[in-house]
Amino acid sequence: MKILNSPVHPCIADAFTHFARSSPHFSIDAAAEFIESVVTGGQIRDAVNHELRTTLANNLYESPFWTTRGLVLVAAPSLILAVDKVPAHQSRVLSSLSQDAVVMSLTEGVHYDRYAMPADTRLDVLDPDVQLVMNGHAMLDRGTPLAVRAEVDVIDFYAPGEQRYLVKAMSPVRLDFTWSFDRTSLKPWNISGAHLLDDQIMTALEALEHLGGVEHAGTIEHYLDARSHHVRWKALQTLNAVAPERALLAFDRFLTDPHPHIRKAASEALN
Repeated sequence: MKILNSPVHPCIADAFTHFARSSPHFSIDAAAEFIESVVTGGQIRDAVNHELRTTLANNLYESPFWTTRGLVLVAAPSLILAVDKVPAHQSRVLSSLSQDAVVMSLTEGVHYDRYAMPADTRLDVLDPDVQLVMNGHAMLDRGTPLAVRAEVDVIDFYAPGEQRYLVKAMSPVRLDFTWSFDRTSLKPWNISGAHLLDDQIMTALEALEHLGGVEHAGTIEHYLDARSHHVRWKALQTLNAVAPERALLAFDRFLTDPHPHIRKAASEALN
């Protein structure tokens, strides 16, 4: 277990350690039971003292992407416990999760809108015809757990004119991609990779492209088989920049790539 960058109440650390050891795999029910015990039992309420509030104020800011800005309290392979500040306004952008989560409010009166992804959505393909379904508005009362399932739920939290905090018990990353939607049209804007390592690899590939030199081709070719289609395509683009004759050979294999956008791009490039 890791305790990160915050003054964690000993009761939270003890409860989390016990949970992490007894629950090697994340489940919504187990996370709800754990988070309910530490919130209603007072441990997290006691921990959100002046010192922690100051830490939160210094490290969080209002963001429509409620999952990307949070203060991690404790983390283990099966569970991450974090706190977020709730935005004062409804977000312009709605974002899906790459993790299952159970959420509770540390204070009263957190509003949320619940949306659903269509059940047959292929999450690694940006389909402009996908549209979120609005499933209603509700209030999240203190001490009431709210389950958020990564494949389906898109939740928008906000607290008009108030300082509010959410505590979240989250699974490890389960999905490779997250989606962003426009609030007005409920249509997708883009999808992005959920794994930090993929972003780092793409940054490294971009650096190799700027460095140039065929001596890097072997390293670049290694990522033509990456799990993420974003990384595979970036690797092919980089290879084409530093060793176009080797990239031409690779284009043929991309005609049968699992991802339809890559198949289409490879076909267009060869034609």
